[in-house]
Amino acid sequence: MPIPHPRRHATRSGLPPLVLAALLWAGILGVTTEAAAAAAYPVVAAFGGISFQQPVQVVFAPGETTRAFVVERAGTIAMVPDITNPARQVILDLSGSVNPSVNDSGHGMLSMVFHPNFAQNGYFYVWTSIWEGGSRFTRLMRYTLSAGGTVDPASELTLINQPVGSGGHDGGTLGLAAVRDALRGAPGTAVNLHVVAKDGSARDVSVTLRDYV
Repeated sequence: MPIPHPRRHATRSGLPPLVLAALLWAGILGVTTEAAAAAAYPVVAAFGGISFQQPVQVVFAPGETTRAFVVERAGTIAMVPDITNPARQVILDLSGSVNPSVNDSGHGMLSMVFHPNFAQNGYFYVWTSIWEGGSRFTRLMRYTLSAGGTVDPASELTLINQPVGSGGHDGGTLGLAAVRDALRGAPGTAVNLHVVAKDGSARDVSVTLRDYV
């Protein structure tokens, strides 16, 4: 007596579900994975479609949700005062000194981060490459943003000024973390500013800031 086979279900196309799924995955039925992804995750213009110059990072200050800051590789930081009514406002322009070449994706202004007490002190930090006297440097600088949303150039404070050659990759992402202060013995009383740089040679520079939070 023959052993009955388990019942096989078919779709409206007449194909078993597993076969249909395989064909869909392979794109044989004209439905590509790209099209499916586009349907699931549509791409829309951010900030009302306003344009930025080679944006590499979008950040928000601590506790803020409606004001955005965009780091532009050519050497500027643009502020969007209200993302519900977006407009581009340049608050820092170092493009005359940053000056990355058109085909050079590894250099330029690459990152910014806000101090945890930004609401009180207005501090933010920038990691960028700078050209001076025909030589290039990677530089970490601190600036102060006023309550009115402007940056006083006189507030610039250089924390790292590293001479480098004209080539290579600067990498560059800034991050802040509260740490235990060994001198005072209290946890979370000092701020470590971390600069992850040089993606090719894996250099990690850590600077401990002595403005306590």
